Amino acid sequence: MNDFKNICKKFKEIEENENTSVYGSESNQDVSPQLAKLIEKELIFTRRETIKLGNSIEDYFYLKLKKFLKANDDFRGYYSITEHIQKLTSFILKYVRERTKSDCEDSNKIKLEGINLINNLENIFKNNSKKIQIDSFFPGISGKTVKLFYAQINEYSYSSKDFVDSIKDEKYYNLIVESTHCITSNINKKRKQLERYFNIFDMTKKLYMYNQEMLKEFYEDFLRYFKIIDKDNKEQITHEELINKSNFIYIICSNKNYYKTKLFQESMYDQNQFNNLVKELLSLQKDENKQTNEKNKDKTKKKENYENEILTKKKQKEKESNDEEKKIQGKNNQKKIKKNMPKTGKKKTTEESEDEDEDLKKEEENDYKPQEYLIKFKNILNEIEKAKEQFLLIYLDSYDKLFIPFSIIKDGLLHLDQNYQLLNKSYQSLDKRYQELEKDYKALQLKNEEHNKLFNKLKATHPELFE
Repeated sequence: MNDFKNICKKFKEIEENENTSVYGSESNQDVSPQLAKLIEKELIFTRRETIKLGNSIEDYFYLKLKKFLKANDDFRGYYSITEHIQKLTSFILKYVRERTKSDCEDSNKIKLEGINLINNLENIFKNNSKKIQIDSFFPGISGKTVKLFYAQINEYSYSSKDFVDSIKDEKYYNLIVESTHCITSNINKKRKQLERYFNIFDMTKKLYMYNQEMLKEFYEDFLRYFKIIDKDNKEQITHEELINKSNFIYIICSNKNYYKTKLFQESMYDQNQFNNLVKELLSLQKDENKQTNEKNKDKTKKKENYENEILTKKKQKEKESNDEEKKIQGKNNQKKIKKNMPKTGKKKTTEESEDEDEDLKKEEENDYKPQEYLIKFKNILNEIEKAKEQFLLIYLDSYDKLFIPFSIIKDGLLHLDQNYQLLNKSYQSLDKRYQELEKDYKALQLKNEEHNKLFNKLKATHPELFE
């Protein structure tokens, strides 16, 4: 019983720095020895698996997903949007040159189509960034494996409608993974990144489908770049094969504070949770601005104290200069002090810089619009569904062997601990009652013994009474 109690002791979530857990925090409780050993063993295993790649969240998720999905190939790194457009232009021009040897009507038509397409490429792939970073890309994952993965994370995720029914066992899917430490702190940034992913892969696919003959060679090259098609495969690939290999699942993984992530996921389909999340984000932003302002005031105060101290020392030394020698020495000291003191021009520049920083912060505060960010996030998810592709928003802790969030395990153990406390109270109550009954039983036994002694004595003294 004592061992069970130790296992169920309350413990704090590893590196849980946020104080915004919806269900509160029990972080002041000690870790039981048994749980400490289990956690240490798990952390050692995770550290050993990721030591070569560092401790970034992208590396954790990459290793964990690659291992679970049993991915044979993967892609990580930057993809240039500029080069993408240049390659498209190059392939279009090559196609036009090869098929327009004369000035016939068909040749002119091909030229016109090619020129129009090249002119539209900049608008089609219009983006503020010249390249995008892909945290993890796993091509050619079977539908069966995708379903198995979804079964593991279903309770801790939000997905496109009819996700499981739309995934076919016999098909293969390309998983594009964006990692984030905390989705609620990076909503707008991750929305933009998701939008870039979708724009590149979906629009490239659509361009090819509308211009199959002109862009077939380019689309094959595009799929080979991401290892969707084997680079060593030189065989003729049909249009049907290319389309069958072009199934994309857009995934965003978050690992900071499960209950906040859950609130974010629910806000995508529940208006009340949407409003709650907006209020919380505005409150957090207000607190951050307040802390920043307090830090800036503290810095300004320290600076003023420093300048006042220098001026006080200067005046004190000037007052002590009574004779010529002291006056000369005082002048030398004065020069040194002036040399060390911040110049008037620099001081002014610093103040102006602080004012500019303050204006910028105010501008950022005014520009911070979580409601707008969430709506835009929902819109890009809707666009993915309209394109008949799939998405997943996942909470994924940074340890290797489990998909259950650490917070859920913690809460489960706390629940077990509460049940143990109730059982222990019941046991103590029953034990107390048992002690009382045992005491009553012993007292009854003594009375019975006394009664038997009296009975035997009376029977021996007056046997006639018992005939």
